[in-house]
Amino acid sequence: MTGASCQHPGRNKYGPLRAVKQHCKVFDRNTRYRLMGDQAYNYHDVENFQNEIRKLGFRGVWNFGSRDQKRSGIHGYIEDAVAADGYLYLKWTPKDALTATTDYENRRITKETFKALISARRQYALTPHGRADEDGFQRWTYPSPKGLMLFDPATGEKLKRTPTLSKGSLTIGPDSPGSLRIIKHLSAVQYYTEEWHAWFGLRNRVEENNDWFKSDEATDIGNPKKRRARGYAYNFLVAGTAAAVSNMRRIVNHLEAEALEVVDRPTLRARRRLDIDGNRLEHAIAA
Repeated sequence: MTGASCQHPGRNKYGPLRAVKQHCKVFDRNTRYRLMGDQAYNYHDVENFQNEIRKLGFRGVWNFGSRDQKRSGIHGYIEDAVAADGYLYLKWTPKDALTATTDYENRRITKETFKALISARRQYALTPHGRADEDGFQRWTYPSPKGLMLFDPATGEKLKRTPTLSKGSLTIGPDSPGSLRIIKHLSAVQYYTEEWHAWFGLRNRVEENNDWFKSDEATDIGNPKKRRARGYAYNFLVAGTAAAVSNMRRIVNHLEAEALEVVDRPTLRARRRLDIDGNRLEHAIAA
């Protein structure tokens, strides 16, 4: 655990950003990459969380699978792009592809149809270039609209002629209320794709960490008998101390396991045979 914050239930306003900033003291900007959060993080004010972590160098990976239509579906339009399920697409993308998640969560389409629409809209997606700068601005490149089936976003009718892009790229940043509404949900990967599953699945490590923290024989923070005193400050101190102890135990266990592996590893004499480059062949390791 590299960051933590405490707050009263239902008042989770600034705590997550404080925890992320604590993490940033350990890892510099060049080593900050993706940030996965549960559904509650989509409700934070963009000025207090989503836009701020982007300026710190992180790109969020969010979950939009909820019947709350404020989270899924279309978030807004900007120039020749539309934001849907946390990603940017051509504004002429078929509407049923943009609202696929909302329609599926409300049981208007089957899961097979939902997956097909998610796959089909990939060809309309803009390509991000790097991550947001320290002011929160990020550049995206439009895909070529040629050869795509395009629809008028106002009427829903199929376009007879391929429209011309106003620009080849789009820069989005916190310079307008409309942009901030899009940034609030903007994700590093397209929702429900293979890449999204691979990244968002790492949140299981958070639950694993919480379980260790609560049930570990040394910390046991889930046991109320280990924190008998009352008060916000006392419980904050206990939780912070327990986090430090849990971290130290895991570091020691890791180093001990590595040391035992080295000590118990059999010493093998180098093989005499060489490969075509003149390097000694490695020993075959039994499975």
